[in-house]
Amino acid sequence: MTRTIATIFLVLSIFTLGLVECISVNKIINGLEETVTYMQENIEEYKDDVSPLYDTIDKQRDIWEKNEVWLTLVFNHKDLSNICDNLSRLCSLIELNNFEDSYVELNLLYENVFELKDMMGFNYQNIL
Repeated sequence: MTRTIATIFLVLSIFTLGLVECISVNKIINGLEETVTYMQENIEEYKDDVSPLYDTIDKQRDIWEKNEVWLTLVFNHKDLSNICDNLSRLCSLIELNNFEDSYVELNLLYENVFELKDMMGFNYQNIL
């Protein structure tokens, strides 16, 4: 009887932790998605000087780097490193005021974010 209760408690705990983590990941990915979409819509306006976008992307990079540490406990670091690399390169390119390369890097970041959204979404494989 105690084994059954312990097993049920363990399964419910794992499911609850997985559910909380998937919700947290979804929140992080949605925040990154909103920032990238906003920047894609507005980068054309800053064709001559993209440096005003630096604060937005730098803030998002800091949020991502802070949360990436615990995200790698469940997800493959190789998958997450693409976003971190894109964010770092984008920050550098915007700081250098390089519009063309910033535009390309922003589009790569957009694709990586939407690719990872499906991979890190709520499904039974990510819970287990």
